[in-house]
Amino acid sequence: MAAENGRFWTMAAGLIMAGLLLLGGLAGCSAHSPHKLERESELHKDMAYLRPLPAASVAADDDGATERRAALDEALGLVSDLKYAQAAARLRELVPVAELAGDDATASEALFWLGYCAEKQGDAQQAEGYYERVNLAYPKSRAAQQARLRLRQLKG
Repeated sequence: MAAENGRFWTMAAGLIMAGLLLLGGLAGCSAHSPHKLERESELHKDMAYLRPLPAASVAADDDGATERRAALDEALGLVSDLKYAQAAARLRELVPVAELAGDDATASEALFWLGYCAEKQGDAQQAEGYYERVNLAYPKSRAAQQARLRLRQLKG
């Protein structure tokens, strides 16, 4: 199942990037196109880094793990559509639910993506706060590893 999940996310990310590149090409060249492609490439790398999670890191379905993962996936869909404010609203709702359930994988990912959304909306201070929270609360998580990279880039 985990291998199928990995192939799904790899294919989905590739299709999303292909669609974005095609849309960018159809829209014509503009002064902002290279920057937009750079942002989309950066987003693709971040999403690929955190996906897919091993099946063992998601708690049993009877405790709501499936619903929490679905909520995270929905928020990440908004991130991939560059709808950062909407994604952040969903993620802010998800974090306390995941933390209360002891779902560290979902909570850490949601916190990372909250930081990412804040960063992309131009609020570096808030982004740093989320990245630091991931790093402190879940230091061994993959999300914390990515958060440390983002912190270094922000403080660069």
